[in-house]
Amino acid sequence: MNSITRTASDAVLIQQQSYPANTTNELAFVEQTANISFPSAEFTSQQWLFDGIGIFRQRWMCESNERSAILWNHDFDGVYADFLLSGQQTATNTRWQKAHVMTGRQHSVVYTKGYEGATWSDTPQSEMMIFKIDKPTWLRLTHDGNDALQRFAENILEGRSIHLSEHHLPLTQQMNVVIQQILNCQFAGGLKKMFLYSKCLELIVLQAEAFNSQTILDKNTSQARQILARRISRGDKERLHFALDYLQKNVEEPPTLPELARVVGLNEYKLKREFKEIFGTTVFGFVAEHRLERAQMLLLEREKSVSEIAYELGYSSPQHFSTAFKKKFGVSPKMMRA
Repeated sequence: MNSITRTASDAVLIQQQSYPANTTNELAFVEQTANISFPSAEFTSQQWLFDGIGIFRQRWMCESNERSAILWNHDFDGVYADFLLSGQQTATNTRWQKAHVMTGRQHSVVYTKGYEGATWSDTPQSEMMIFKIDKPTWLRLTHDGNDALQRFAENILEGRSIHLSEHHLPLTQQMNVVIQQILNCQFAGGLKKMFLYSKCLELIVLQAEAFNSQTILDKNTSQARQILARRISRGDKERLHFALDYLQKNVEEPPTLPELARVVGLNEYKLKREFKEIFGTTVFGFVAEHRLERAQMLLLEREKSVSEIAYELGYSSPQHFSTAFKKKFGVSPKMMRA
């Protein structure tokens, strides 16, 4: 919880009894809204609860640079399917190895047995759709699912908190359409319950296919890389790993390709080709990615200005830095810090 201690005065503890759990009563259909007011932010959650499923539309509106966080502590045993519609949000859970950060327009699926952690918005405004499905309901709905869902189910049955994929994937056009249909639903009562149930199933199918396709792509890419890597001599592999380490240590003033080639003792052509075969990215791509990840960390530390960070990491101007940062994270450096 150290990441939010600076805003502990704004944090609100939501106990299980004050934040409605999903209803499993087959005849029940609950619609309600929960509002939480902070000194510097507003959190609103529209909720639709039925048949072991909870649909939550959560929106943050923050008025200052002080981050407000909601602390969660409940024993809900089930799956969260998250769809970030705007901004950036972070979630922590003591059962996870690292924070769950979603940016841009992404989706993810995670199973967790109990939740003790926090959620907050990293941007002045953000919006998330969350489908909260209890364990028995999820296993029943996905019983005949694809390989990705079958592997996921095995972990769920063992009670292991796990993400369906280590990647957050971008929202597809089909997912956007389904989400908008949910948000603009004009039905009421039983018909609305049926409609939301069908749309929940549709989104599960779309997510399962997206993550399964990504898994196949990752596997094929990894196998191809391994085949290529076997052709590289042991000595060259050591030089390439030295090159990677050298780039990490000199991210503020990265060497040119000719300079790096001289440092590691490989010709430029071989360095470019074999670096990509081993690490799956170009030398330039690695430097750009590493600089932006370093920039994100410095921004969240709040010790230096955006301009200072830009120049420290070797960008020609704050504008160039801002453009590259927004392209990767979906928000500007100032919004990340806000």
